[in-house]
Amino acid sequence: MSKIGVRWLSAILIVLFLMVLGVGCTKYPTEEELQGLERQRAAANSAEDRVEQLQREKAQLERQQEAAERSLQTAEREKQAVQTRLDNRSVEEATEGGSND
Repeated sequence: MSKIGVRWLSAILIVLFLMVLGVGCTKYPTEEELQGLERQRAAANSAEDRVEQLQREKAQLERQQEAAERSLQTAEREKQAVQTRLDNRSVEEATEGGSND
């Protein structure tokens, strides 16, 4: 290699070395990073609490829906029974009315 090539290679290696030192990695997080982590932890806890709350609300709504469906089924059975009695009464009245003539 020529002297110019060695100098360029040395200069590039020195620049790369300084870049690595400039970026640097510390063993411990900064105060700002700790605060960011704490905010994220608080947000995660809040989200978990919200999920639990929504799950409880969903379970309550499902119980209400089941109760409403049972009530609807009961009402439909009662409606059918009333309709059957009305139909029977209409038939009886029609046969009584026809025999009186």
